[in-house]
Amino acid sequence: MSGIHSVASFFDSRVDTEVDRRLDALDSPEAQELKGKAAVANARLAYRAYEQVLAEPRWQRLAAAGANAQRPLWASTGVKNPDYADTMYVSELVIAGTVNTMPGTTLTAFADHGTLPAHAPAAEGYAAAEAHLASLHDAGVDFADVTDVLEREGLEKFEASWAELGASVASEMRSGTGPAAGDGDASSAGLPTIYLNDHYTGATGGLELLERAAAAKKGTGDEAVLTDLARQVGEDRDALARFMADLGVSVDRTKVALGWVAEKAGRLKTNGHLFSRSPLSDVLEAEAMLMLLMPRLSSASIRGACDSTRRS
Repeated sequence: MSGIHSVASFFDSRVDTEVDRRLDALDSPEAQELKGKAAVANARLAYRAYEQVLAEPRWQRLAAAGANAQRPLWASTGVKNPDYADTMYVSELVIAGTVNTMPGTTLTAFADHGTLPAHAPAAEGYAAAEAHLASLHDAGVDFADVTDVLEREGLEKFEASWAELGASVASEMRSGTGPAAGDGDASSAGLPTIYLNDHYTGATGGLELLERAAAAKKGTGDEAVLTDLARQVGEDRDALARFMADLGVSVDRTKVALGWVAEKAGRLKTNGHLFSRSPLSDVLEAEAMLMLLMPRLSSASIRGACDSTRRS
């Protein structure tokens, strides 16, 4: 079974904001009746396309081989127009197999008075969504242009955010802020540089540990688990190396080498098992692997929370 999972994000409130702006410009009672419905209609038709893909023989073969479906993710679910129900982008889109990212206010509102749909999406719902987009076209709203505009604006916003993040990190690295800024290492390299190299060194030692533990469990069910963890840590380390390269941070090979030596030295024991495994090896390695993986899980959670906030 593949360990890779991904989502395809669909921004909701931004669709209604742009469509409503165009409907307001039309200044007609008919146009006003069409407001606040485009985003949900678009999401429902996107989900229908998703269902169609999953029904195709090509996907069935991939699923049989262990592939995971790329799930639709409903983003930008905070309602911008106070005239609309504050849970509409949640209540209308609770569908099995999808993901919904909500800002805190929307989550609180749904917990207080949100409702679930009575049934899963059906043919009549898709027909109603198609009819609504057709009505927008008849009224003079080019929905294809709406999505093109939102895509360009979205890319510009994400690019600006990424550039701002890179500039902020680079500035911190150059300044070497923090209590250790007066020290030789911190003032020349900056604390972020030290932080990144410490993580790279830790990942290198952790990878060695996981690979050794997997080899020790060869032929058992634990081997596959440990091998997969080693693969993930290796991928994280490679991604970190690319990130450091993008920021112009060099890997401190001396620190990495010392970390590698320290991991090897940690295998030596004074209990009669200097080079072979002792009865406590599994316990000690399990503790070390837990210490290695906990920061990784925390980082993943933080990244997920940041992504959810940014999408909203």
